[in-house]
Amino acid sequence: MSSEFFRNIYIRENKQRIMCFQKLKALFAEPSKFFKEVSKEKKYWTVLKFFVMIYLAALVIQILASIPVTYGTPIFLYSTLITLFVGIFAAFVSPFVGSTLSHLGIMILGGKKGFFNTFKAVTYGNLIIVGYGILSSLISLILFLLKIEGNPASVILMSLITIAGVVHMLITSSIGVSMYHSISKVRAFFGIVLIPLILIIISVIAFVIISMLIQSSIVPEVI
Repeated sequence: MSSEFFRNIYIRENKQRIMCFQKLKALFAEPSKFFKEVSKEKKYWTVLKFFVMIYLAALVIQILASIPVTYGTPIFLYSTLITLFVGIFAAFVSPFVGSTLSHLGIMILGGKKGFFNTFKAVTYGNLIIVGYGILSSLISLILFLLKIEGNPASVILMSLITIAGVVHMLITSSIGVSMYHSISKVRAFFGIVLIPLILIIISVIAFVIISMLIQSSIVPEVI
């Protein structure tokens, strides 16, 4: 009876892993089909649970991949613990922060189907960048082992992966937002990036102004 119980647990968990993989595969390869399939999801926890599960799994992979790089250094244990705790916090909080910023822009550009529809599209879309993060960590590990992580070609490669991940994420999220808010993909795209882009521009301007003020204050007076 005991063996049958554990066998049933194994079968159930194996089915869940297969379903999870198929869900991720659809998200990356067929986003339109994916968002149609999850359109019936109506609870925040359903979306958040899947995101947190994948995010934390990716976090563990990234930490393991970084061990050969940081092991033996003074910051090894400290950086590992900080990464773990910050990652756990971000897994639960970042979907709401990112969705809120995107939703403001989406409303400005005509989206009127409610915050949950933005949350679902943007949160699932953000899993794209999580996937690219795993790829980036593994490639960084390979480059480190080959002792070529610092050369220009490696830097360009990592930059291209990051750019590809961001573009892929925005396109995927735009498909979901467009579908759920009944707006064009172009409007959905600009709605997603509008507020974050404004905040980035304001931050850059503020940084430049503050830097100029600091620099002018420390320039010695010419007698």
